[in-house]
Amino acid sequence: MTSPLSYRYEIDRRINQRNRQQHVAIKEVKPLFIDSIIIPLFPQMDDTHLSTEDAPAPPVSCNNERSSDISKRASILQEAQQLIDEINDKRKHEELICQYRKDLEKHVEKRCSLTQQQMLAMFEEHSKLMEEKLNKLAYCLERAAKAESELLELKRSLAMLYQDMQQDLQEIARY
Repeated sequence: MTSPLSYRYEIDRRINQRNRQQHVAIKEVKPLFIDSIIIPLFPQMDDTHLSTEDAPAPPVSCNNERSSDISKRASILQEAQQLIDEINDKRKHEELICQYRKDLEKHVEKRCSLTQQQMLAMFEEHSKLMEEKLNKLAYCLERAAKAESELLELKRSLAMLYQDMQQDLQEIARY
């Protein structure tokens, strides 16, 4: 976050640049600017942080120049207030984006946790179903193996019976 002094320096820089273009005395503008804008916005600042010693002395002027200086001061103050408003709007916008990002992160984290819990519940349910089906398959395979062994036993018995019958037929054919 930018400090109030850096805002003041940015505003002073722009005002100084504008003053150089318009030949307005900076020392006349700063006290009005400090009292009317900066101090109400940043009450924790006091006048000890703000220095006007390096500003040139105000020029000697007549009443017409004074009225033009006042209008120039008013336009400068208006521009300064616009800059401050823009900065505050940007700060609010950044705060909104940060808050939105935090809310979004919380929401995503919550959704991920919920999805993870649902996936675990589904895995457990599918695991139970798979276990039941695997048990049924094992039972069926066991029965098939038993039936296969019984068929092999029957096949051997039939082969022995066939051999016995062949021997009996050969013996009968001899007599």
